[in-house]
Amino acid sequence: MDITLGGRYTDFEGRVYTVLGLSGSMVKTGYVDGTTALLPRSEHIRVLREVEQRLAIDRRYNRHVTYVGDFEVDLFTAGFLAVRGFLYARMPPDYEGIFVEDHVKMTGHRPDEAHYNITVREDAWHALSTYVEFPYHDDLDFGDLEIFEQPSGRWRVSSNRVFWALLLMGFRLGGMGMQDVELIRSRLYAPRHEFEQGVIAGRTT
Repeated sequence: MDITLGGRYTDFEGRVYTVLGLSGSMVKTGYVDGTTALLPRSEHIRVLREVEQRLAIDRRYNRHVTYVGDFEVDLFTAGFLAVRGFLYARMPPDYEGIFVEDHVKMTGHRPDEAHYNITVREDAWHALSTYVEFPYHDDLDFGDLEIFEQPSGRWRVSSNRVFWALLLMGFRLGGMGMQDVELIRSRLYAPRHEFEQGVIAGRTT
């Protein structure tokens, strides 16, 4: 973890100090009252980690979302899914016509048949099951929806609200190579920097 000369921090006793220099395993610190001290490097690292944790909490509660239908789509998450997400659907045979019709109404084009499955079951299942899968990342946020790890090591959220919201944003069924990031970006009305951070995270994860 990098130590920044001139950086100002607050120690665990609430005192503000400035990093003045390094001396072996010690960090020379200066305080607002004009005094200086040598702080063990390990103690300063603890302070840095505490700062990182607080920033992470701040980011979590000050994130931008875009409202799509009845769902709030987190912009960082949307950016990440635009390059690493995989969307697909399952349905019984007699639901396919409804799904195709809804898909055309919402997106203007037919769904790719390679990315939805017609499933025959013995029970009276007459519904659409939709899924979004992705590699895990600490900063993804699906609100109060649960995500589940799959045997493949990827994670999944199963929610028609998420699925249709992403399609309305410009996502397509399928995964990498199927998404038009520029189209999705053009449909954002909220600040886009968190979307761009998500895209970068997806490309570097």
